[in-house]
Amino acid sequence: MTYHSLFRQRACHQRIETDGRYRTVSSKNMLTSFSCTLSNHIEKIVLPLCLTCSLLPNAGALSADNTALITQSGDNQRGTIIHEGNQLQASLAQQGLDHDISIEQVGDNHIVSSQQEGANHITHITQIGQGHDATLSQQGDDNQILLSQDGEFHEADIHQGPLSESSLVTLDQSGTAQSSSVTQDGIFNTIAQYQQGEINRLIATQVGDENAISQVQDGTGNLASATQYGTGNTISQTQIGNGNTAEARQYGQDNAITHTQIGDGLEYAITQDGQGLAITITQDMTGTIAVSP
Repeated sequence: MTYHSLFRQRACHQRIETDGRYRTVSSKNMLTSFSCTLSNHIEKIVLPLCLTCSLLPNAGALSADNTALITQSGDNQRGTIIHEGNQLQASLAQQGLDHDISIEQVGDNHIVSSQQEGANHITHITQIGQGHDATLSQQGDDNQILLSQDGEFHEADIHQGPLSESSLVTLDQSGTAQSSSVTQDGIFNTIAQYQQGEINRLIATQVGDENAISQVQDGTGNLASATQYGTGNTISQTQIGNGNTAEARQYGQDNAITHTQIGDGLEYAITQDGQGLAITITQDMTGTIAVSP
C-alpha cells in the first residue's frame, strides 16, 4: 500500500499517526483536501509536515513541498495550521459564525490564502523569513485580520467587506521588498499598517462610517497612500527617509489628516472635501510645512 493511500485511509478516522515528521492542524467539522469528510467529533488531527509532497510526482524531500488545505462550514470553527520550512503553502476557508483561523509559517517560500464569510471571525497569520505572500479576505460583521510578516519579499493583499461592521486590520511588515494593500467596506472600520526598511509601499482604502487609517514607513522606496470616503475619517501617515511620497484623500464629514515626512525625496498631495476638516503636515530636511486650516 502506498503512503498516499495509507494516509487517506487513516485520514478518514478520528486520529492520524505518522512516523514523527509532522506538525499539527487542529479543527472541528473539517473537510480536508484529501477528499474525505471527517467526523464532527474530531478534536485534533496530526498531519505530516509535508501534507502533499507524497501526492506529487517526483516530489523531493519530505519538507520541500508543504501544503495544507482546510474548508469548514458551520459555527464556532477553529482552524490552525503550523508549517516550518521550505516551499510551504496554506489555504483555509470558513463559512458561518465565530470562526478563528491561525496560520504560522516559518522560513522559505510562504504563500497563504484565507477566506472567511460570516460574523465574529478572527484571522491571525504569521510568516517569518523569505518568500511571503498573503491574500486574506473577510465578509461580514465584527471581523479581524492580524497579519505579521518578517524579513524579505513580503506582499499582502487584504479585503474586508461588503458588510464589514466593526472590522479591524492590523498589518506588520519588516525588512526588504514589502508591499501592502488593504480595502475595507463599512461601519466601525480601522486599519493600521507598519513597514520597515527597503522597497516599501502601502495603500489602504476605506469606504464608510467611523473610519481611521494609520500608516508608518521607515526607509528606502517609500510610498504611502490612503483614501477614505465618508463619516468619522482620520488619516495619519508617517514616512522617514529616502524615496518618500504620500497621498491622502478624504471626502465627507469629521475629517482630519496628519502627515509627517522626514528626509530625502519628500513629496505630498492631499484632498479633503467637507465638514470637520483639519490638516497638519510636517516635512523636514528640505523644509518644513505645517498647515492647519
